[in-house]
Amino acid sequence: MDFDLERMFKTPEGLTMGKCVVENSKLFPWANGRVYLDAKFPAKEERQKLRTNIRSMVASVLDAFRVCEYPKNKWNHHFQSMLSQLDWMSETTKMAAYGKIDNLITNAGWPELVENDELLAKYYEELQWNDNMTYTEMVIKYNYGWNLIN
Repeated sequence: MDFDLERMFKTPEGLTMGKCVVENSKLFPWANGRVYLDAKFPAKEERQKLRTNIRSMVASVLDAFRVCEYPKNKWNHHFQSMLSQLDWMSETTKMAAYGKIDNLITNAGWPELVENDELLAKYYEELQWNDNMTYTEMVIKYNYGWNLIN
């Protein structure tokens, strides 16, 4: 479904649609992520390439902080990391910062369940609506227990 972003929030209909999109995105982030991926990157190869590029960029940023010193290059210069250049930070604090960087868990892109039909269905399997439920009942069911209201 295409959304007219120019119109959204500028007309009564667009305002209603915009509020719905925002609320839906908050309540069902993984399902919305899947809809976005399917629309923007329908080919799995494109998705994998995007994910690889994101992970590479994140690794490069972390390496800029992590790597203490590169060997001399052909111009005989040493390249130091950003942390090693900070004169206001003690060596103990720098070592602790390097430790945090080394143990940082990076989640680049999206979780596996967004692309995996079986995992996504399992995640939402207990969330069942019936045709007679009001919006308020649906929100209560979502926020306070998927099994509370049938």
